Amino acid sequence: MFASLMTFEEVASSSLMGNTGFVVYAVQIGADIWVLHAFQKKSSQGIRTPKREIDLVHDRLKRLKEVLQ
Repeated sequence: MFASLMTFEEVASSSLMGNTGFVVYAVQIGADIWVLHAFQKKSSQGIRTPKREIDLVHDRLKRLKEVLQ
């Protein structure tokens, strides 16, 4: 069960104007989908997700593992 918690998926979408993106990080455990983090990405420079956002996802994934054990 927890093997699936080792990774998470990024789902991204952009607005019709092309300058705003919406990013959701989630994991699937069995039939359930847990959203770890979602945010609006407004940067017009580069497509890289800021490190602080990735660190937050990893922290929430770690806490989810602890809660589900």
